[in-house]
Amino acid sequence: MRLHLTALLMATVAGGSGLATAQEQTVVHEDAVTGAKSTATILQEMIVTNNALDGPFPVTDTIIHLRGALAHERDTAIGKLDLGITLETFEHRDVEFETDRSANVTAALTRVIGERFVLKTSLGYLAESTGDDLDLGAVIIGTRTFGQTFAGEIDLRGQLTPRTAMALVLSGSHEDVSDAKLDAGLGTLRLSPDVNRARAGLIVTHALPTMVLRLTGRFDVVDIPEDDAFAVGSRAVTLITGATLPDVLGLAVDGEAGFTHVSDALSFTDRIYPVYALTVERQLYGISASFSLKGSIDTVDTDDPLGSYVHRAELELSRPLIARLTGSIGIFGELRDNLAIGNEEEASGIYVALAFDPTSRISFLMRVDVSEINRTVFDIRENTVSGTFGLRVSL
Repeated sequence: MRLHLTALLMATVAGGSGLATAQEQTVVHEDAVTGAKSTATILQEMIVTNNALDGPFPVTDTIIHLRGALAHERDTAIGKLDLGITLETFEHRDVEFETDRSANVTAALTRVIGERFVLKTSLGYLAESTGDDLDLGAVIIGTRTFGQTFAGEIDLRGQLTPRTAMALVLSGSHEDVSDAKLDAGLGTLRLSPDVNRARAGLIVTHALPTMVLRLTGRFDVVDIPEDDAFAVGSRAVTLITGATLPDVLGLAVDGEAGFTHVSDALSFTDRIYPVYALTVERQLYGISASFSLKGSIDTVDTDDPLGSYVHRAELELSRPLIARLTGSIGIFGELRDNLAIGNEEEASGIYVALAFDPTSRISFLMRVDVSEINRTVFDIRENTVSGTFGLRVSL
């Protein structure tokens, strides 16, 4: 099971599917005199999955997931300082070569400038050891890749007028990835390139009596060294207009539409893609309903060397059943059009969950997921059924 970690300032890790028991403890220490606050979080899970290789053939495995995080906030003479470190591991019992480990360190400084602006600067470093596999049909070869990511961001937000606000974001990262080591002493193989990413974005919002309008512009650069076999790289310009309406016939609506122009040096693509997003939420007869629809260009969470044009729709319903017990159900459909390979990935799934919160610090979760993925060019179909049981405790 390949674990993809995104490291623009903070690495967010999503656990695998399966039957799991989890316990999380959080300890907070706050010094009222200095304005400092420290937080410690420990998460432990046992996961049983029927698709440890994320492939067309089911492989059952047990995974021990451990995550520890330390965070510290302190007011200083130049602004608020945030420091954090996160250690995480997914230890596979049977398919050992799939084990993933990572360490992430972050630092951020937030400073108020005058009466209208807030400046936040952030730095991050991620080190990871990722296990994966090469599926050669009759033979599966385990691989291990070592990588590190350096990232930084500058975020300037300000109130231009009583009704108009802006946010200017500049970010960049460098992902350094080693050659993959093959099991059984078979040597090394280049599977992933080094990647440099940069983004410049500007968001302007204007509040009206019944809605908030916004205009978003972004310029994204993905650069891969010329001596790398995967040297594709891309440039993307995005322009989007949107609006948030808090109450339309009892519905909370947020929508946006625009375009992204994607190009690359090797002329795999040079075209404009429509991008859009719509979220609708409603509370009715005790039921919380949420529907979302999105189309966007993805250059991070994709198997394509250039990127994917992604369309995704989701519907979620939740309702309190009895005291402290909430039931929910969700369904999704997704279509990924790989820009360089020409492959299409069709995915769909449904989940049913029960959440029980006996106290504000303890919660139980039971969940069943059914999903299917079909990759058209490679003619690969994955079917996964998983169950989850979890316990979370916060102190």
